[in-house]
Amino acid sequence: MESKAAVKVGFMVLVGLVLGFAAWYFLAHLNLNTYTLRAVFRDTKGLQRQTPLRMNGVTIGEVQKIELDPQTLRPVVWLSVDKKYRIPNRSLIRITSGLLISNPQIEIVPEPSDTYYVDGETWKNVEQVPSSGLAAISPEADEAVKQLTHTIKTLTPKLSATMDSMQGILKRTDVMMANFEQASYSARSLAGDPKIRRTMYALLDDMKEVSGNARLTAKELTGELRVVVKRNSAKVDELTTGAVDLLQKFADTVDAARGAVTKLAEQVSDPRLQQSLVETLDLAKTTLARFNQIASDIHNLSGDPNVQNDLKTTVATVKETAEEGQKLVERINTLVGSIQTGGKGPRLGIGRPELAIDFMGRTNAPHFRSDLNVRLPIGDKNALNLGLYDFAERYKLNAQYETLLGGYGDFRYGIYAGKLGAGWTWPSSASGTRFRLDMYNPNNLQLDAKALFKINDDFQIFLGADSIFKQTTPLIGVRLTR
Repeated sequence: MESKAAVKVGFMVLVGLVLGFAAWYFLAHLNLNTYTLRAVFRDTKGLQRQTPLRMNGVTIGEVQKIELDPQTLRPVVWLSVDKKYRIPNRSLIRITSGLLISNPQIEIVPEPSDTYYVDGETWKNVEQVPSSGLAAISPEADEAVKQLTHTIKTLTPKLSATMDSMQGILKRTDVMMANFEQASYSARSLAGDPKIRRTMYALLDDMKEVSGNARLTAKELTGELRVVVKRNSAKVDELTTGAVDLLQKFADTVDAARGAVTKLAEQVSDPRLQQSLVETLDLAKTTLARFNQIASDIHNLSGDPNVQNDLKTTVATVKETAEEGQKLVERINTLVGSIQTGGKGPRLGIGRPELAIDFMGRTNAPHFRSDLNVRLPIGDKNALNLGLYDFAERYKLNAQYETLLGGYGDFRYGIYAGKLGAGWTWPSSASGTRFRLDMYNPNNLQLDAKALFKINDDFQIFLGADSIFKQTTPLIGVRLTR
């Protein structure tokens, strides 16, 4: 009986030892399938043993022990890493703590490399500078702010040079506008000069006399040519009919020119039109003189026995005169058209350009992007948008034509981010809050949206998202406009 009791006692002792060893093994977090790495920090911020070691949010090990180096007085952290995970030797290790993290955490930011850490190695890339409060709340936002700060420092000299160039352009534009105002004032003074007005009325009287002479010449020439037709061939008859029609059209054109000159006398403001009118009148006088010479030649032909020879010369003169008359008709029609169409069309030309530079931070990589765009107004309702999408990195082309849709905003179409695309901005006015949509890349359709809030004449802030409905990426940024 005593031997059986001893066996039972020995068995219970053995079971107790096994259970104690298992409990110790479990509580001590012993794992034979691990390897050990060493990292030296400036401050562990209260890091404790058995704190999980994470890489990209995945637990790959834990803190094995923490010691203080007696020589450098810096904490040495021993890390136990599962053997199935390989860590590139260019990776960054850091300790994070802050407002939203109750206990210090240790994490690895992997960096691709061809070599990896092995058992017993000391960590090479350790973050020694404590993270900011923003990094504790959102490391991605802290990284985006750092990149934004670096980019702004890099671009500040370029922006200063660009602003100096823009100031030069604005100064030259002011000088050009001053010259234009002076030219307009001179033109108005010229149109109101009593001497010029008297000259214009004298031209009206001359035109009236020219019209009367032309009609009389046409009538006389018609009678004379009919006599010649009876005496000569059918070819002369055809030529005469053409000349008569030309004279009739010429008389009608002169009447139209009289009306145009009347309007010109009231509204003329361009000296070039006055010069064109003077040249036209000189040509008209020359043409009428030739027609009078033709009529005189026809009178002589009626009693001349050598009528055939003289007739050839007369026909050649008629043909030459008809060509000059046609030139005169075309010139007067051009003059009348320029007078009638002037001042009634919409305002044309390129307006004052507008430069916009966007700096934005994104929650997903790439975390920073900058855009550069120039808007060139064309007339009252259209504009041309040119620029570079992500001009600090990828330099993709923006080239879109913009048109006003009344009260429904502005519609844009063309090239956006180097792809075919279209966009819409509402409202059209640049004051207050504006909403902007951009849709591009038909083969992999992307939709971006922004809401812009005006701070002053030079700065706007905006919130939005890229790649909506696919990989939605929130963004925040600032726009500089000049």
